[in-house]
Amino acid sequence: MQTAESTLHLAFGLTAILGLVTAANVVAAVETEGGMLPASDSSRVTVACYYFGNYHPGDLRNEKNKGKEWSEWELVKAAKPRFSGHHQPNVPLWGYGDESDPKMMQRKIAAAADYGIDAFIFDWYSPFTNTIGGNTPERFKEALMLTKQRLQAKPAGERILNINCWNEWTEGSYLEPDEVHGMKYLEAVRDVFGVSGKNRL
Repeated sequence: MQTAESTLHLAFGLTAILGLVTAANVVAAVETEGGMLPASDSSRVTVACYYFGNYHPGDLRNEKNKGKEWSEWELVKAAKPRFSGHHQPNVPLWGYGDESDPKMMQRKIAAAADYGIDAFIFDWYSPFTNTIGGNTPERFKEALMLTKQRLQAKPAGERILNINCWNEWTEGSYLEPDEVHGMKYLEAVRDVFGVSGKNRL
């Protein structure tokens, strides 16, 4: 496991308390094998990822509107293909886990750290985001490379990439591994941005 795992645990804890941790705040806290990342590393791109927190039973709003023990997983499981080539339902490689279980979140945080995600930004409403038509891990990697080039071409300032989304299974926008692509989306992030403290450019 990465040494950054414990730092991401801290970031997750702060996020759970505050609802939002900006990637800029996490940059200074990313631990590496050789110590802390230098704050003045002007070429480093911080990679943050939205996390949609609705994949757990027991939410009173969901129970009131949808019934006891309902979670967003019910929508994911019930999804049907709507056109030729439309892959549904999306099936998580790690199963339909309860994100309120600390062990499940520990697994997600460790995977994020291992594949170059510096921070989760917890969001209860999806923001407007650009999308990639015909999204595949290969096209996603191409988009990441172009984005990295654009960010590094900026003369100064923070270089922060926000990826939508770690786990938006219902809308089909997720990096978390599934049964079709496995770890390919996470591998694309790692291949383009590296892992904190290991040849990050």
